[in-house]
Amino acid sequence: MTVQITILGLGQVGASIGLALAKAKDQVTRVGSDREPEVSKQAQKMGAVDKVVFNLPAAVEAADVVVLAVPQEEVYATLKAIAADLKPGVVVIDTSPAASQSTVWAAELFPDTDRYFVTATPTVAAAHLLDSEQGLSAARADTFQGSLIFITSPVGTDESAITLAENFIHLLGATPMISDPLEVDGLISAVKLLPELLAAGLVNASLDQPGWAEARKVAGKPFALAAQTLDETGGARSLAQSLVANRENMLRLLDALTGELRDLRAELDQSNAAALEARLEKAYKGQQTWRGQRLKGDWAVTQKSPALPSAGDVFGRLIGLRPRNKDEKK
Repeated sequence: MTVQITILGLGQVGASIGLALAKAKDQVTRVGSDREPEVSKQAQKMGAVDKVVFNLPAAVEAADVVVLAVPQEEVYATLKAIAADLKPGVVVIDTSPAASQSTVWAAELFPDTDRYFVTATPTVAAAHLLDSEQGLSAARADTFQGSLIFITSPVGTDESAITLAENFIHLLGATPMISDPLEVDGLISAVKLLPELLAAGLVNASLDQPGWAEARKVAGKPFALAAQTLDETGGARSLAQSLVANRENMLRLLDALTGELRDLRAELDQSNAAALEARLEKAYKGQQTWRGQRLKGDWAVTQKSPALPSAGDVFGRLIGLRPRNKDEKK
């Protein structure tokens, strides 16, 4: 008997998960669904899923694990659409960038039920950091190879559900890290949302310059790389929703960035070349250090994670995850 894993959303994250799970396809049936029918068909053609089911309730009703790989603004509607059709014991794994908000929504939509909810915030492998492809065309079986994926869950979540999520992440070739939703939101705000917001600011500031009509003709690699960050957002609505969901973190980060730019501007206004050089040297060295560590995965991770299990071990544990009895619920 195979275990059904349903992946909702077949862009880069969802399709990459499906491709990574191909190694266990004798143990698992991969069902996929995307709001764009052509994306779903293409994902099946490339081997990311075994079959496509367009109707959301039908896609999840027999699932043992449901993976949400949809944009932030679609998470609530998707959870609401599938809540009544999830079978007891199912584990829902959300990959969106606002862990706290998603957890609140899950608590609202799955009250006092045996549907388990965890978040798994993905990180792209170092080898793919500068890949230019987006969406389904960027999906790779090794997208998460060697990366860290943060797991969070509501207080009181059955430990078996968390263990399943850890083992699921191991199957993707990544290392799971148990964390807190607020902590994950802070990290994602700093390394994902802030750069995306800065890219938007850069483009808007450039468009508003009197010389943009000519500057656009000679804009080169620095501008292209910075502006390309917007392609990672999933669109204006998705980024706006993520920013609002992480409002406090973003305000804190924008204050810090504004202070840095204010100091830089003062040094430039004073033609203080020595101070500017020192500030820029700090940035150069910091970037080089981070890049080297990221490529090596040199993080000195201290959290003990379970050894990589076989597919049979993982899904054997999954099958053993049963609804809590009445005494356990109390």
